[in-house]
Amino acid sequence: MAKTKLIISVYHYDETRPKENFPIGDAAVKLEPLGLTEEAIDKTFSLTNPNNGKSEGEATLRFVCLAPEDALRILEESVYEYQHCRVFTQWEALTNPGRWSTSDGKKFTETLEEAAALVNSEEGWTVTNTWSIMSTRDDPDGWQYATTLDSPFWHAKNTSSLFLLRRRTWHRTLNRWPPGCTPSPLGHHNPATSTSATGSSTKDSTSGGSPRSPSPGPVSVRRASFDAAAEANRSGSPSARAARIYNATPGRSESPSANARDGNRRPSMDRGTAGAGGSSGKGSTSERTTSNRS
Repeated sequence: MAKTKLIISVYHYDETRPKENFPIGDAAVKLEPLGLTEEAIDKTFSLTNPNNGKSEGEATLRFVCLAPEDALRILEESVYEYQHCRVFTQWEALTNPGRWSTSDGKKFTETLEEAAALVNSEEGWTVTNTWSIMSTRDDPDGWQYATTLDSPFWHAKNTSSLFLLRRRTWHRTLNRWPPGCTPSPLGHHNPATSTSATGSSTKDSTSGGSPRSPSPGPVSVRRASFDAAAEANRSGSPSARAARIYNATPGRSESPSANARDGNRRPSMDRGTAGAGGSSGKGSTSERTTSNRS
């Protein structure tokens, strides 16, 4: 560990405008001088723009040294939302057998909360990223099209008048934090320009139509969230995100962080949101990166 360096890259990241994403700054962290232990410590580092070498503010990171069996674990949960075509491409929420289903398509419910209860059967997990749409390259709203519910093929584009059904994946991320290690208010701060901004929110139509894209701030993530009274689509927490983006697939999968897959004890880093408290809750995002060398 004496010669190990951890390279942290902070990005302006907007899922709705991928061509406008660009790096904010990098920081090279020598792990040995940190004196890592099983108690979490926060350290602040200067960021340097990789393109011009100029200073781009600071990033605060949390470090903790953990054994593989104690490391942070990540759980991905996903469900399907369905709509059916009525007349002239007018899409409405599917009522029979239900608007929502588990990722295997075997259990249907009327609400997202009921579907979430079917996939979330374990205790001790904290929601870190609330329900959000799984966008595709062909459809920013994530819809796939088919002729019947039991169709083995779901198409990314609506290219046939026989496609009377469509579905899309919603997923969320949950964390199980190691003992004594919890989220902290971490982030990126530029003394010249604040990156904290929130886009305006727009509501989904009562007929089950696709939510409109929110108006993103300078650093934002396209997300959607649900409450018991209404379905609302809003922009995500402003975030200067690390380069590693954890993409979920339909179904639920539990995967340890990188340090848990190695038998050696190694430090892990928890990077929080920019300009806001990085913790569990709706609309919050966090990335965890571990060193690849020991």
